[in-house]
Amino acid sequence: MSPPRWAGALAALVLVVAGCARLSPVLRPAPWDEYPNSGPLAVRGAKRDAPGPRIVRALRGEPSLAALFEGHGEPDAIEVLGGRYQRKDIALVYKRTGRRIIVESTSDGWVARAPEALPGARRTTRQARAQEAPPPGPPTTAQALECPIDPMRPDCQALCAAEAKYEWCP
Repeated sequence: MSPPRWAGALAALVLVVAGCARLSPVLRPAPWDEYPNSGPLAVRGAKRDAPGPRIVRALRGEPSLAALFEGHGEPDAIEVLGGRYQRKDIALVYKRTGRRIIVESTSDGWVARAPEALPGARRTTRQARAQEAPPPGPPTTAQALECPIDPMRPDCQALCAAEAKYEWCP
């Protein structure tokens, strides 16, 4: 027994629809589809109609990314990750904080990964201090007695890191 003719037509229709989904960058290109595997595209300081700002405006229109942009603001640059006819992810580059956030395209919209340090980025002293605990107060009596003997203790080093001038600080 051979399968009914409509089964063959249905199979062909499924293949066509699946093929169209892969051709979405060709049939309905998004702003990022024009820049496959692009290096950094400037956003801050770039003209409004430049590729970086256009792509960020399109991403801001995605409801799943609203909280991301509200919390982190506008990136300094972006990178489009993915080939010409492939699904693309976007790296939001925040040079000011030395971080980047990759947003992945999924069938349900966009999902942001956790922020990661930029390759080769070094935190400035001010950024490092802002992320540390508040500077300690004056040394305790025990610290005043023990830190000159054991200046490598973490609490003694914390006093030195606060740019205080104590006899045990290098």
